[in-house]
Amino acid sequence: AAARAAAAAAGAADILEPEALFARYAAARGLSEPLVAAGQEVLSACAANARLQLPPPVQLRLHAVTLDGFGSFDRPTEYDLRGRGLLLLQGACAAAGGGGGRD
Repeated sequence: AAARAAAAAAGAADILEPEALFARYAAARGLSEPLVAAGQEVLSACAANARLQLPPPVQLRLHAVTLDGFGSFDRPTEYDLRGRGLLLLQGACAAAGGGGGRD
């Protein structure tokens, strides 16, 4: 039962803010009040200096896919993908040496 409770608490830790995560860690480790205060001061200083920004979005646009020597494509075959909207490419390599470019 204790192991399950510890696993549940650890699983929830990834959604905590840094201050709450540190408080949980400090309580679990029994850290002294001066040490907890010093840790909170460090976290506050880091938060004040942090510039949390999301990275710019990445746009990937496939214009064409060329298949050459793959499966039944003996000669290069190109598929134009422009103007198709949402696109899903799916493939598989059943085994090494199967012509998937991995041998």
